[in-house]
Amino acid sequence: MENNAGRILQQIQNYEGFPAAASQVISIANDPAASASQMEKALKFDQTMTANILRLANSAYYGRSSKVGSLREAVVIVGFGKLAEMVVTAYLKSLSDRPLKGYDLPAGDLLTHALTVAVAADELRKAMGRVTGGNYFTAALLHDIGKLILGQFLSEEIIQIEALTSIGVPFEEAESKVLGINHAEAGGLILEKWKLPEEIVQAVRWHHDPDHAPSDWQFIVDLVHVANTIAMMIGIGTGREGLQYLPSAASAERLGLELRQIEWVASETLLKAESLAEAIETNDRG
Repeated sequence: MENNAGRILQQIQNYEGFPAAASQVISIANDPAASASQMEKALKFDQTMTANILRLANSAYYGRSSKVGSLREAVVIVGFGKLAEMVVTAYLKSLSDRPLKGYDLPAGDLLTHALTVAVAADELRKAMGRVTGGNYFTAALLHDIGKLILGQFLSEEIIQIEALTSIGVPFEEAESKVLGINHAEAGGLILEKWKLPEEIVQAVRWHHDPDHAPSDWQFIVDLVHVANTIAMMIGIGTGREGLQYLPSAASAERLGLELRQIEWVASETLLKAESLAEAIETNDRG
């Protein structure tokens, strides 16, 4: 186990960095004093990212009534928060072309699941009457980023992992016992290395263990946890982990969510996640 944990931590330290423009966009989106010109400057030299943003901004998912034709229009009309979401979505698409055998996820399924959890998080926000703002969508998109590193180690140790899950041990706990770290912890370390906002780091780190999350970050952790539960409920991109996933009843209670609200969010998520996935595929086809 110690050997595995050391190798995993080394890979995290050597893991490819977050695109500089993407990191800047998230930083600007979290700065109340930032200006539209700052956001435009962060994006304008990355032509691929700009093209992806414009396609997403004009997709059915984002539902613009008028066409967004330029980066300046996107910055002004779409808003900083939505731009950050689009940038992270496009980044994840670039990582989704390989399967994660340890998690029994074919190529593309990790992205599909991430999009579903992000849409569920946004729908939960609406159901609770929360105004836009915050990093809920982005945190939900990145919640399983640790699987990109742990997948190969999981393949090597899958027999031990399955032996534990077969007797009722939750999947992430089995990861910790066998590998010395689970994918949520690994994801938090990756995002910390990338210097993303602390609430995103903490939401990813604790999304499987919300009852022990630091109180300062309880709301976003609970939101991502329940959104992940909804994605598991509707069976999108669950892979091997979904068979041994135990949601926290306390998270929904802390958020003040009733069963009917969660069921409504699940139905909305199913429809809207398909729309967002289609927008991503359109992006890819150019």
